[in-house]
Amino acid sequence: MIRQIHDQFSKEWLAELLQPVGGKVETQRELSGEVYYADVSVEPSPTATEEAFQRLGLLGQLARQPCLLEHFWNPPKFAELRSCLLKLFLAHAESQRQVAKQGQHPLLEAELPYLWVLTTSATDDFLADSGAHSEVSTWGNGVYLLAKFLKTGLVVLNRLPLIPETLWLRILGRGETQRRAVLEFLALAEADPSVCYLLETLSRWGVYVKHQHDLTEEEQELLMNVEAVYQKWKHQTLQEGRQEGRQEGRQEGRQEGHLEAQRTFLEQLLRLRFGVSEEALVQALQKLPTQESLSLILQLSRDELRAKVGLA
Repeated sequence: MIRQIHDQFSKEWLAELLQPVGGKVETQRELSGEVYYADVSVEPSPTATEEAFQRLGLLGQLARQPCLLEHFWNPPKFAELRSCLLKLFLAHAESQRQVAKQGQHPLLEAELPYLWVLTTSATDDFLADSGAHSEVSTWGNGVYLLAKFLKTGLVVLNRLPLIPETLWLRILGRGETQRRAVLEFLALAEADPSVCYLLETLSRWGVYVKHQHDLTEEEQELLMNVEAVYQKWKHQTLQEGRQEGRQEGRQEGRQEGHLEAQRTFLEQLLRLRFGVSEEALVQALQKLPTQESLSLILQLSRDELRAKVGLA
């Protein structure tokens, strides 16, 4: 279950971060043929600013061209790496079919999507056996490329340098790598309000994780820090809204975006927990505070949950 929790968090985290640069950012993108899904698919917008890419550091560098992002909480085995490559080749074939239908010339090699496999760790033997090599002058430490024609790279999160440019990716690591990155982000959020919108995604992850068993004292402290900073930011945001007011159209747009994100998250969480989502149940849960709805999903059976929200 803990792996599924982190897999869901990684998709939401990457998709949220990449919105400013992606003309099209999708999670669980279905690929043709037998049903395969890419964790996150990115098509950068031609109007995305240089600043938007630079703010994302290494993640922005990865997303400068169309790409698939696949995240592994446990280091991938060769079979899983081959499965990722299959998704990439399906995406290549799909892209070429689309331009052919439009009567355009086939895409050039540089225009085809790239695959980035994000893994919390990797052994030297695995990197050697997969033919991965580093290009430190271009990518820095922790990034390894496969043969050029494969258009694939491995990002080993616990080998990335501890610098601001790698922060957004290191949060997807595990153990000490993630703990340190989260603390760095919380300090950044205190100083830079422009990144505080990410606190909500991090807080949802924290609420889900803290209901798991056998958390260490260090992990419990980390989750408490996340919740404390989130609540402080939420309170400040509400206060500023009351004092300064907001343009009605902008406020409605943000509210709609928040409700849609909340709805998508609840649907995914219900599928993860019970194997199925339900329209009436999602609507009922949306009326509750976010943390209350998450707690109910995690603690109750599906029948108990339906009864709790008045659907029995």
